[in-house]
Amino acid sequence: MWDLQNKTPFEAEQAFDRDEAGREVVCIALRGTFQARPDGLCEAVADPHPVLLAPVYHGQALAFDADILPFLPGAELTVHGTADPVLDAPRIASVSLGTMTKSVALHPRLRRRARKVELDPDPEPFPLDWTVCLGGMAADGDLHPENPLGVGMLGPTHLTDGPLPRITAATERPETARTVTGLTPLQRHWQPRLSAAGTYDAQWSDTRAPLLPMDFDRRFYHAAPANQCFPAALSGGERLTVSGFAAAGEMDIRLPQAVIDLRAEFENGQDTASAKIYRIRVFPALGRFDVLWLASVSCNGRDHLLRRTTVNLRQIAGIVR
Repeated sequence: MWDLQNKTPFEAEQAFDRDEAGREVVCIALRGTFQARPDGLCEAVADPHPVLLAPVYHGQALAFDADILPFLPGAELTVHGTADPVLDAPRIASVSLGTMTKSVALHPRLRRRARKVELDPDPEPFPLDWTVCLGGMAADGDLHPENPLGVGMLGPTHLTDGPLPRITAATERPETARTVTGLTPLQRHWQPRLSAAGTYDAQWSDTRAPLLPMDFDRRFYHAAPANQCFPAALSGGERLTVSGFAAAGEMDIRLPQAVIDLRAEFENGQDTASAKIYRIRVFPALGRFDVLWLASVSCNGRDHLLRRTTVNLRQIAGIVR
C-alpha cells in the first residue's frame, strides 16, 4: 500500500476504485465526529468513528455502508441509534440540513390482533432502524421490496396481524400506513436503490462485463432514503437541526467548515483535489453527529506509479478547540 500522510485531526482511509468505463481513481475519505453544544458550536470527540472500508451490519440490518465513494453524486444524511420512549400519543421528530427537512411520527408500541389495535406500552428507548418501519412479510408470504425487515405490511385485503410500525410518515398512523418511511441506510438489494444498479443480463455478460452496465445510475451509491439526499456535495456551514428523537439530542448547529486538500504524488508528477462533505450521520441519543469528507484524483494507467497521498487541513471554523 502506498503511503498516506494524514495531516488532519480526522480519521482517514484510502482505496482505489473504478468508474463505469473502468478508469481508476484513488479516493481519500476522512471522518470527523462531533458533539453538538447548546451554543450552536461543536467539539471533536475523543473516540471518533472510523472510516469504513466495508459495510457494517447489526444482525440483518445494514447499520452503516462503506465510505470509499468517489462517484457518490451528492451528499446524504442518515439518523442512527435510538429514540426516547413513546408511551401514548405519537411524537413528531424532525431533522433538517440546509434545504432538506424530513419529519416522521414516532409511535408507542402497538399490535394489531383480529382487526383491533392494542397498546403494548414500552418504557425503553427503541431503535431508529428499518425493523420498526412499515414493511416485512404480508399474509400471502410476499416480502416488501422496500423493507423486508419491517412490520405491519399490507396483506391482500388488510394489514397483517402482529406489531405495527413505530416510525411512519408524519401524517400517517401505524394501522393505516401506506408509505415506507425510514431514516437509516438502505441495503443495496432493496428498492428503490436496486433499480439504479442497472441491467445484468446476457447482453451485459457478452459485451460489457466486468464493467458496470450502460444503464447504471450513480444514485445507486446513495445509501440514504431519497428524501435525505442532495444533488451535490456540501461545503460546510449548513444549518443542522434535530428535534423530537431524544431529549438529550436536540441540535441546532452549523456543520464545520473545513478546507482540506489532497495531494497525490506519482513517480512522474502530482495531482491535487479538494475534499467536500458527502455524508452526515446523526446520533440523537448521544447528541453527536459525524461528517465524511471525500476527495479523489484520477490515476488511470498510473496506479503503479503512486507513491504517496497527503491530506492537509488548511482551515477550519465552527469547532471549539
